[in-house]
Amino acid sequence: MEHLGSAVWRRATPWLAALLATVGCTAGGSGEQQARAAFTAFQEALFRRDTNALRALTCREAHPVLATLCAKDRRDQPKVDVVGVERRGYEYLVQVRDPAQPEAEHHYVLTVEDGAMRVDLGATIRANSTTKRSFLDRPTFQPQQLSEQQVRDAQAQRLAR
Repeated sequence: MEHLGSAVWRRATPWLAALLATVGCTAGGSGEQQARAAFTAFQEALFRRDTNALRALTCREAHPVLATLCAKDRRDQPKVDVVGVERRGYEYLVQVRDPAQPEAEHHYVLTVEDGAMRVDLGATIRANSTTKRSFLDRPTFQPQQLSEQQVRDAQAQRLAR
């Protein structure tokens, strides 16, 4: 017969490992500093079009779209400036400003996955979407005007199919 303590320990081990990985990730500096460093590395990899580096810097759910992200040439675009980092629960919100559009502020959401700080592209899209609350408190998405570049990119993707 198995000892009760070993059964409890075996069930608790995965949770304990996840907790230690999260603590270990933030042990090398504040979470805000690590989020800033991870975002900077993400932006550098994006401009280098380095799919392997982006795979290490993004959450797993984003991996299928990395080739699309790397296909765009960003050499003529200015890099965004990090304005600040704010912790929200288990996530870090990195506030950035595009020098080409100084009035617009955007956010990237970073979270700890597998013990490393990673950009969560899905949460980033949700954080930057414009929503309007209805009387039923359900989000409804408001259409936004596409930039000329976004229209050209969409047309090029359609023609490439």
